[in-house]
Amino acid sequence: MRRFLLLSLFFVAATLLACDEDVMAPVLTTGSITLNVTVDDLPAISQQAVSAEVVSSPATGGDTSSTAVASVPAFESDRGDGPRISEYKGTRTSSNAAIPQAESADGPAKAPEEASAIDAATIRIIGPTTRTLTNQTPGTTVTVEDLDVGTYTVVLEGLVSGEVDYFGRTQNISVTAGNNSTANISFNSFRPVIQAVTSPTTDMAILFTWNVVQGATGYYVELDTDPGFTSPVSATVDTEAAVATMPSTGIWYVRASSVNQYVPRGRAGDAQSVDIVTDIDPSGTDFASAYDLGFAATGVVYSQLNVVPSADEDWYTVEACLGDRIIAEVYAQRLDPPSDLNSYLELYGPTGNSVDVQDDNVGTDSRIDRVLTSGGQYYIKVAASGGGSTGNYQLSIDVEAGSANDGSSCSTLPGATNGWTGSSSTDPTNWSDPDNWLTGAVPTSTDTISIPAGAAPVLTENVTVASLIIEVGGHVDTDVYDITVTGDLAAGNSITGDGQVILTGTDVYLSGGVPHLYVLGDVSLAGRAFATGTVQVDGTLRMNGFQMAVGS
Repeated sequence: MRRFLLLSLFFVAATLLACDEDVMAPVLTTGSITLNVTVDDLPAISQQAVSAEVVSSPATGGDTSSTAVASVPAFESDRGDGPRISEYKGTRTSSNAAIPQAESADGPAKAPEEASAIDAATIRIIGPTTRTLTNQTPGTTVTVEDLDVGTYTVVLEGLVSGEVDYFGRTQNISVTAGNNSTANISFNSFRPVIQAVTSPTTDMAILFTWNVVQGATGYYVELDTDPGFTSPVSATVDTEAAVATMPSTGIWYVRASSVNQYVPRGRAGDAQSVDIVTDIDPSGTDFASAYDLGFAATGVVYSQLNVVPSADEDWYTVEACLGDRIIAEVYAQRLDPPSDLNSYLELYGPTGNSVDVQDDNVGTDSRIDRVLTSGGQYYIKVAASGGGSTGNYQLSIDVEAGSANDGSSCSTLPGATNGWTGSSSTDPTNWSDPDNWLTGAVPTSTDTISIPAGAAPVLTENVTVASLIIEVGGHVDTDVYDITVTGDLAAGNSITGDGQVILTGTDVYLSGGVPHLYVLGDVSLAGRAFATGTVQVDGTLRMNGFQMAVGS
């Protein structure tokens, strides 16, 4: 007995004819499969139904060999600080979510290129006997011999320049002797169409989406700075979305190819380009050029910002009053998709001194929440923590008005400002020596004073001041004496000794560390505070969202 499959290929249309012929005594037993091929957007070919007849012997013998089907490789994206492609872990409303159309880096977003005419085809017959017919030319007739009775899958692949451009498959085709079966196959484009994204942009982690491709079980996605994709990073993803993370500015290109168990990688769809630029929203590059937000700015939100290269800094300045609360927050890791930026925030006071430094408050995002102990021009710096990352971010800044803020200016602080100089030639650490003070007089209960970095006055008696600000690096030693503060106290970490710090004011603020604390007034924390000794509260101490630690 001799069995064979006769197949005529007209682009995507296939005719399969077969007979069962006894060489000695010709007896024909026939069965047939009618294959209806539906063509989706295929150029120059009309939709048509094509007859395919398969003839098989009722005998159980025959060739049971099979052809191995290629599996989808597990492509891996580059990792580390370089560019990469990763699967989108967020939530989309659908698998084909709309992305706003925008001009790309090289002009308006382009429509997908027109479909190309198929120049060859591959036919896979998979079942009890497996056959793969490659490089089939439209209009030719081929013969496949020795098909056993059973259930088959037929796969059609339309090739353009050797790559799968169209794909179709039909399953569960039963081949029996003397019976006819009918199957339908839809032959569709196998190329993903990536949606355009906003460009130019400061975003350095961008979500790309594309259409559902019939027959695809995954997608091979590439990212490169070369439109020819000569050195791309790549990854396979399971859904119609991927995040491209780019570590530098410039024009980047992304394209996708469909894959499945038969096609390790189809013909790539058209690439989409995006132009990554530095800050679009305003920012300064250093202290001197800090972008001025004006007086007591509130509700400021900038989203088109990035830190690139990793040593980049963005600066802002805002005028605020004693008792105002500055809240500055960076969103990078919490963006969707997340940014690679590990942010760092620093707040500088009117004299250029560092007032607050914050890093990794919410994950790797940073947040400053500070009640001010003096009025004036404040500066906010955004940078990469350790200078080791790049990425886009969103910045929000709010100034909540305190009692000295009348909405347009700051009210005058009580008393004259006095500052420590340590200039005495006889006793440069003695608090009570007038030569150690800027005004030449020892502070009184009406003075607001500051202790600069590097200074270390020591009390030699009980003292009273209005407000006391100890800058980073400054220090006050109480020895065994008490210091009474009727206004705000910014102690840093540097009031030590065995004396008490007594707070008597109303609607005043406290931050930093003290030896022993005695609260007689109405006090709110303006930051983290701690006492290495005892704490006694006969007035009111409000946590204000901060913590008060007690004990060494």
